[in-house]
Amino acid sequence: MSHQYHMPCACGRHVVVENRKAGTRVVCACGNSLEVPTIRAIAQLARADQVEEVLPPVWTLRQGIIFLGLAIALPASAFTIYLYLQLPTLQESTVQGVIQQYSPAQSWALWQIYLQGMPKAASPETKAVIEGIHALQRWIHLGLVVAILGLLVSASAFFVGKPKHAPNQTRPQTSP
Repeated sequence: MSHQYHMPCACGRHVVVENRKAGTRVVCACGNSLEVPTIRAIAQLARADQVEEVLPPVWTLRQGIIFLGLAIALPASAFTIYLYLQLPTLQESTVQGVIQQYSPAQSWALWQIYLQGMPKAASPETKAVIEGIHALQRWIHLGLVVAILGLLVSASAFFVGKPKHAPNQTRPQTSP
């Protein structure tokens, strides 16, 4: 009667082999070619009916870090874009309409004021609008910083969690 045994691979999986395959080569699901040991050495392996195969994690550390970085960067980018679109804009048609309402004497008086520089004292309404714009700009800057940090976290994943292969195992080479 032929028994089945679990032969470990460098990737963490197990290949089920029978003792009649002793001395031959089998291929793991990862692509590694494994040499089946002798019948005596096979008997030292765990029996297939006694071992529950441990599956590798669904996500690697690298994939988890990339996901975390993108989960930070994408909402921060969306928030920043939303705030940017909320910034008030000065419509040229509105400015043209206001200018058209001035008489030539009023326009000349306003021109003389602006030749001396912008007025230092702003109305309370103007101060409130300017402060609101500055607050939006601060939130936009914060959103950009968080989005950049998220992208840096994702980029750092390429320096972490590189897969390692056993030093004595090589991948099978295909012959032409």
